[in-house]
Amino acid sequence: MKYRKASKLLYKYLYGKPTDEEKARVEKWYAAADGMPSHVDQDALNNIKEQLYQRIRAGLQTESSIVPFYKHYVFRIAAAASILLLIGIASWYLITKKPLTNKKDQVATRSQKNDVIAPVINKAVLTLANGTRIVLDSASKGVMATEGKATVTKLNNGQIAYKTNGHDEIRYNTLTVPRGSKPVQLVLADGTEVWLNVASFITYPVSFTGSERKVQVSGEAWFHVAKNKTMPFKVVANGVETQALGTQFNIQAYSDEPAIHTTLLEGSVKVTGHNNAVIIKPGEQARLQQDCSSCMLNVANVDTDEIIAWKNGIFLFEKADIRSIMRQVARWYDVDVKFENEISTRFGGTIPRDVNVSKLLSMLEMTGHVHFKIEGRIITVIP
Repeated sequence: MKYRKASKLLYKYLYGKPTDEEKARVEKWYAAADGMPSHVDQDALNNIKEQLYQRIRAGLQTESSIVPFYKHYVFRIAAAASILLLIGIASWYLITKKPLTNKKDQVATRSQKNDVIAPVINKAVLTLANGTRIVLDSASKGVMATEGKATVTKLNNGQIAYKTNGHDEIRYNTLTVPRGSKPVQLVLADGTEVWLNVASFITYPVSFTGSERKVQVSGEAWFHVAKNKTMPFKVVANGVETQALGTQFNIQAYSDEPAIHTTLLEGSVKVTGHNNAVIIKPGEQARLQQDCSSCMLNVANVDTDEIIAWKNGIFLFEKADIRSIMRQVARWYDVDVKFENEISTRFGGTIPRDVNVSKLLSMLEMTGHVHFKIEGRIITVIP
């Protein structure tokens, strides 16, 4: 079994719903680790975790020698209230037996005032058709606004939902999620579910009329489109149009990313950009380079778990370069990032998105291939 599959299996064991067979397999590897005292100090515990990782890697017959980029927090779940599962430097690019750099002292001496916590509130703003702005975190649960024949409601789980009592003149609302906010869930008037990531906005009609349902997105959003064969659902993002009837897909269209990505999870969608159209299947991604008028849409198979990791509350990196990682960090923690020099290493691993930024950076530092300096809300990346 490939190393990536080992990572996904361990993550599923900790955070998902493993089958009885999968659960038994992981626990069998755990039980096989030598010396498992019930009370050990932190250094001994870290050693046990590393033993487990090596046992699991051997049990899965990993083909390459992989150096993990953190201490592996994989041990008995009953005692794992704060487990962080971060599994490995990507073996495709970093195949070495170099030991982990011990950053414990460095991390411990970081001033807490220089740390940045993960988003704890929803900073999203809803802009109504008349220009009124509603800060969602401050809004009470229940009906927030009436837009013609449509009502806008904040549900108990914080989700924003639209309900219409008939056709009306077209009115548009815009939902904006700034950097440093939690993502927002939205239910459109037709029942389509939307998750809007940070540093993103979506503009949409409060009710759908005519022959199509069309919304505009900037940033990143996941859609579960309500089925309506007579009224196709279209998403326009930076000049790329995605059309669906009833399906699940993710669109990433950040202006600071090199390409616009449409990834299909379920159903079928047609993606159009630069007078070029493709139809993609589940597990495929259509990509269009930005700032390139002559570029065509390309289709490739991708790991959909990585694509929607943000929606599931985790960072999941697979063969990721440091600049793409830090773009995610900048948006999530609302920080600015500077680079002292280029770093060619590719990284892989998984960590919950609710940790402070210092925790994420310290895990990356343990590879010995990258270092960081935090000064207020500015992070400097150092080779």
